[in-house]
Amino acid sequence: SVDAMVTQSVARALDLFDITLPETHRWTES
Repeated sequence: SVDAMVTQSVARALDLFDITLPETHRWTES
């Protein structure tokens, strides 16, 4: 879905800045 794509994009962007959030981990690991 679009929401999932956006969430994953945000997670990758945050990862580039070495930022990790519980919410992004939950989405990327599932």
